[in-house]
Amino acid sequence: MGIFFAPGEPYPVEILIAAILKGILVAVMVGLGLRPGATWLRGAGVGAVYGLLFALVVFFAKGGLRSMDAPYVVPAGILFGGLTGILIARQGWHLPVCEGSESSSRTVGRMRS
Repeated sequence: MGIFFAPGEPYPVEILIAAILKGILVAVMVGLGLRPGATWLRGAGVGAVYGLLFALVVFFAKGGLRSMDAPYVVPAGILFGGLTGILIARQGWHLPVCEGSESSSRTVGRMRS
């Protein structure tokens, strides 16, 4: 959070856009990583892991520990990733699973939700 409001930050709009894209990517990864019917606790765990991984990308891109604002990115990434995972697990926002023959990679199969 500190990166958005840092007085010396030359690109606040670009950082905001990157944070939005990061949040979308975490949500997609959590949606793909959870099975239908997953508990909220599992959603929080998967979301926290993906949030941590994406936050570490931002952390190292900003200079790691050399930057005064970068250390705030990691806890926020874990927190918001966990919250995203809880929301996805509780609301059941999962991609449909395709049923089909595993022996043929060309089989499209029937969609089920």
